Amino acid sequence: MKKLLVIVLGMMIFGVTGMVWAAGAEESYPNPVRDMMATYGKIQSWDNGQLIVTGEGNNPYISATLTNGTYLLDGKTGQTLTTGALNKDTLVTVYYSSTLQSHNPARSEAYAIVVGAASDDNGKFMRVDQVNPSEETEGVEVVNSNRDIIATVTPAACPVYDKIKAGDSLLLWYSFMSFGIPAKTTANRALILNR
Repeated sequence: MKKLLVIVLGMMIFGVTGMVWAAGAEESYPNPVRDMMATYGKIQSWDNGQLIVTGEGNNPYISATLTNGTYLLDGKTGQTLTTGALNKDTLVTVYYSSTLQSHNPARSEAYAIVVGAASDDNGKFMRVDQVNPSEETEGVEVVNSNRDIIATVTPAACPVYDKIKAGDSLLLWYSFMSFGIPAKTTANRALILNR
């Protein structure tokens, strides 16, 4: 009987500890969601606010609707561009809403269009879900809106790193990302786009 009581008590303690750990982990690193998608490729056409891109990514063939809130950026410098930069066969990365309208191609609202090849030299667009102090270095850990990437942003990458908050839009340059969910990286450079 004593053995059974010790086993049951041990299971209860382990269970409570596991639940507390899991709750803490979920708070720090929430489960991934699909808020934003991306397609890397060439512009096939650009007409009346609709950009059609074919390539690789979440959808190999996407029609992205540009709105007043769409960021149009140079991938190397982060500079804002005009729609004059959108020409047939130009290499772009389109970041768009995961809410797709079923057309052929699928249609969605564009959050950002980053002009240039998808490479380590070009910035990657990110919508911010959470910002936490970094435990390893001076800076912050930024969780993207898909909750599948955590990027450490240091003062060297962004002098105003402490101003980054949930809901911001960023352009990040990084060259290495760990495997896992969430994947982790450290930004070489970061721009806050919406301020």
